[in-house]
Amino acid sequence: MTEKIIDRVNGHLRFANSFTVSSQTKPEEIIKYFGKENISINDVKTGWKHYSVRNVKINDTYFIITFYFDNDILKKLEFIVSDKLIIAGSWDDWSEKKELQRRDSYNDWLTREIGSNRQFAWGTVNSFYDNKGGFSSIVLNYK
Repeated sequence: MTEKIIDRVNGHLRFANSFTVSSQTKPEEIIKYFGKENISINDVKTGWKHYSVRNVKINDTYFIITFYFDNDILKKLEFIVSDKLIIAGSWDDWSEKKELQRRDSYNDWLTREIGSNRQFAWGTVNSFYDNKGGFSSIVLNYK
């Protein structure tokens, strides 16, 4: 049986046996683990910084993950999941129906990963469709 990526007891994300992410993770740890050259950092100049990594492979699954830090405290993670390498899409093949199907597939992935409960003592996790941005993702919020 494949080890779960999200620990529903404490909200930790397992990237490797030697590296997990939690609400206690600092930006320097993200940079050290993934490598500065593999991270896109967006400083929004309000205390918030977003650290994004592409095509992180865990088990047989690929992720694009953005870590949201507020004054160096990890508050939220947003990610997309795929069973193959994730390449940049095009608006030419975009449709709301496809994105809603993607959201449903993320919801199925979450159910396999953590069950049907989405609220925990440490925070929440769920799949969403952003109709303004035109994309679906999974969002994990720490309390």
